[in-house]
Amino acid sequence: MFLAVGYSLCYFVSTKCSNLVVEFHKFFPIPHIGKSIIALLIGLILPLIINIFYRKWRWVKNEIQKYGDHLDELLMRAFEEEKLVQLTMSNGKVYVGRTLQAFEPLSEYEYIKILPVQSGFREPIKHKVTFTTNYTKAYWKHLEENPSDIQVNSYRGIVLSVSEIVVASFFDQDLYNTFNKLPTMHQDAEKK
Repeated sequence: MFLAVGYSLCYFVSTKCSNLVVEFHKFFPIPHIGKSIIALLIGLILPLIINIFYRKWRWVKNEIQKYGDHLDELLMRAFEEEKLVQLTMSNGKVYVGRTLQAFEPLSEYEYIKILPVQSGFREPIKHKVTFTTNYTKAYWKHLEENPSDIQVNSYRGIVLSVSEIVVASFFDQDLYNTFNKLPTMHQDAEKK
């Protein structure tokens, strides 16, 4: 196919710029060398152009949609859309953060990496989430007190075991605040 395109381009150039073709053949007196060079250049450049429009991420996304599980899809969407995720671990610890990695489809990954925004715990009986650590405030406070400390700037997140994740969902702080202001069914029953 590339050779056919090369032939067509050579024909077009030879009809429009015959002097250029004559000069080219003085330096390269090999028959059909122009077609071969053009085919080679197309073969080298075309994949680069295609990859600009069809990045690996689309392939990963398609493979996760075909073969991945719901956790894969959730984490992939969170990574792609830069949304926060809330992960409840088997020990009751809760993390909210940004996913820091894309996932390779069809590979068993044991750990995920997030940049935590806040963390806390889920109460064992009522399962209400209580946040105890606001990482963002801690980062800023540390930088204000130690402006020359670049270690906070180079913080790369935390690694969590996938097998320990019990619940995973998107997280929206405004929605969380709204739900916490609403009375529970138990509180409504006590009022009556």
